[in-house]
Amino acid sequence: MTRASPFLLLVVLFGTAGLYGCTNEKTGTVTRIREMETRFAKLEEDYRSVVATAEAGKKKLAQVETQKSELTREVEELRPVVAERDALRKQLVVRTGERDAFQMQLTQFRQDLQGLIARVDSVITPPPPSGTPVTAVPTSSRKPE
Repeated sequence: MTRASPFLLLVVLFGTAGLYGCTNEKTGTVTRIREMETRFAKLEEDYRSVVATAEAGKKKLAQVETQKSELTREVEELRPVVAERDALRKQLVVRTGERDAFQMQLTQFRQDLQGLIARVDSVITPPPPSGTPVTAVPTSSRKPE
């Protein structure tokens, strides 16, 4: 029995240390469980906010896709109008060039007419008297020399 006594002492010692560790662990475990419950509640709250944000994003995406389809339809409707506008712009450039050419021709024609009128006026209008009368003798009554 003398041998049993150190063995018994050893078992009692380890048992006491184990009980002490288990009781301390329970207190730590309860605190740890409370911390985990708090974390879990916070994660649930975060999850709900993320789900709400995702739903809002899906709604916004649906609105944007609808708006995109409407704008695409509008663009398709306006393509012929744009082509017609471009054709009219080209036609405007051509017509403007023709107008400018005709205006230049008209200006040149006006200057030519003014030159002709000035020549006709200089031929028709007698020169102003210079003080000495000029007598005109018809060539048929002239004496041959």
